Amino acid sequence: MFIENKGEFVAWGGSTEERRRGRTAVAETHATIKVKDAATMERCLAALAASDARLASPKMGTKPGGYDWTVVYKDVAEDGSGNIHFGVVWYDQAFYEGHRNTFQGHFHGQVFADLGISADDFSVTHWNKDLATA
Repeated sequence: MFIENKGEFVAWGGSTEERRRGRTAVAETHATIKVKDAATMERCLAALAASDARLASPKMGTKPGGYDWTVVYKDVAEDGSGNIHFGVVWYDQAFYEGHRNTFQGHFHGQVFADLGISADDFSVTHWNKDLATA
């Protein structure tokens, strides 16, 4: 059972105009990672924060990439387990189609193993904005 009112926003990421840099999203992904304990939660949040810092770095400002993070939110259960919810916004259709399931690849599998999770701990939903509004 989750503790009431213990959910917490962790980062705003690409949810701000400063981070969008005038780009228009073509697709979005929402992901939830189920974590087994507080230590795993902290490792995963630190990894997301490091990736977010990389995407927000000044050098990315001169050539923004095809994606960015959106809001990161966590729920924590009494035993320290919980869920991390986050989104990815995609700015290039071809990049989205080629990378939307990259979390299932070998590289991410190695990263996840170091964090104490696997792709099986993810729940992921993708949608193309053009198709969602059609």
